[in-house]
Amino acid sequence: MGSVNKAILVGRLWKDSESRMTPTGKPVSTLHLVTDNFFKKDDQGRPTAEWHTVVIWGERTEQMIKKGLLTKGQHVFVEGRIETRSWTGKEGTKQYKTEIIADRSPVLVGASPRSRSEAEFEEPAESAPLASESRADTPPEDDIPF
Repeated sequence: MGSVNKAILVGRLWKDSESRMTPTGKPVSTLHLVTDNFFKKDDQGRPTAEWHTVVIWGERTEQMIKKGLLTKGQHVFVEGRIETRSWTGKEGTKQYKTEIIADRSPVLVGASPRSRSEAEFEEPAESAPLASESRADTPPEDDIPF
């Protein structure tokens, strides 16, 4: 039997996104995403949160960052795989970091496509609408009476 390593996150950026070039000239971007857990509360009754680091390879996300589209507070949808890397720290201790390695550029959630100078960015053809975007007056395929 095979295995699956898939992460799907919808959350908000808690920090402006960053992009850089690797020594070999490949663009890589880092997003800092927070997701709220409304089912688990802290001592004051507030939802707890999970803090994620998302790594995305490619020029499209780098362009989105340069245009100011992936800034603190922006809601995004990200798909990818979970990956943990390790290294030896300065004190000789083993360090670990778990990241989401995105399959493609993030999709902006809750903003009209032309609201923030993003007209030149089209959503990927393979991205499906979120459940909250589905139309209530369209019956599911299972309910078609023929």
